[in-house]
Amino acid sequence: MPTVQGEYGRALEYQLKSLNITEKLFPLGHPSLAFSLNNTADVYEKMNNLNIVLEYYERALIMYKQFLPKEHLDIVRTEEDIILLKEKRKLQQQHD
Repeated sequence: MPTVQGEYGRALEYQLKSLNITEKLFPLGHPSLAFSLNNTADVYEKMNNLNIVLEYYERALIMYKQFLPKEHLDIVRTEEDIILLKEKRKLQQQHD
């Protein structure tokens, strides 16, 4: 029987393949690439790999801001994800 972490591992494998394809299809900064980066961050976060999550969220946010209006839901959501992640990391560091 597969474990939850094992399933996230498979999800990450497929998400990284998807990100690789998206990077080849779209120019740097394209919203589709930002969306794929955001999805990759989501998988890493589910795996509790918080150190790498921030990198993906921040890269996605930079790209979203290049193409989307500042009030766009993807920008707002990613900014909120970053704030929550930083709070989560801070709590985790306090417990270590």
